[in-house]
Amino acid sequence: MNNNIKVFIISLKGSKRLPILKKRLKQLKIKFTIINGVNGIKYYKQKKLHLIFDKNKTLKNINRNMSPSEIGAAASHIKTYKHIVKNNINQAIIFEDDVYPSIKIGEWIKKKINVNNDKILSFYAYPSGFFKKKPERVVLNSIGIHNGVTHLYNNSCYQINKFTAKKILKITRGKVIGYADWPFNTIQHNITCSVTLPYMAIPNDRGMSYLSSSRDKILGNKKNFFKKNLPEIFYKKLLIPFYLLFIPFLFRKYKNFYFYK
Repeated sequence: MNNNIKVFIISLKGSKRLPILKKRLKQLKIKFTIINGVNGIKYYKQKKLHLIFDKNKTLKNINRNMSPSEIGAAASHIKTYKHIVKNNINQAIIFEDDVYPSIKIGEWIKKKINVNNDKILSFYAYPSGFFKKKPERVVLNSIGIHNGVTHLYNNSCYQINKFTAKKILKITRGKVIGYADWPFNTIQHNITCSVTLPYMAIPNDRGMSYLSSSRDKILGNKKNFFKKNLPEIFYKKLLIPFYLLFIPFLFRKYKNFYFYK
């Protein structure tokens, strides 16, 4: 089996961020293939979101609707998984176009460092979720691979293999059922999220967000009474006991216990 790692960039046509990443990958002598991202706004305007989006499963999982741009972003990863499976690609690194990779990623690809089945390895993660202090293994002399004990949120720069991509397609049935990062239950579906420490990439969106503007415009950005009338510092302090006491879950605002946690 070919152990070479294929690199993909997910990007919408006309993205102003893409040239920055392309230039960086060329500097690192990393070959890549561009996956044209799914334009959720176009599906929305054509009233065809149902073709790529399961609204009922999404509401059950995350207890809110998603904007067309969010749906398109998640669908773009599903599209990439389909490409990986169809073309029998064993190992793949997937970039969104708003990241800036370190020189270590070039070394990583050259050394053909693989990820195992039932595992997703992010090269950086948002400050949410928990991971094990002791690395599973250390590679390139200094990069620790740390397994998560919860979801580790980031799908902007990560590695996945064909087996896991195929498994996610089976879980989702090829449609968006929640956030792009990640539409599965790590315990129920036996998939481990992991992260490299130190990080090997950083976010580099240059202040250009294609998600927030359409989310506010189409879904609205309504503030509740407390958020609207209390100073932010007091409002955030109220949120801590509110969520830790499972009040939203007990009142069935959130129906999925796993995603609530």
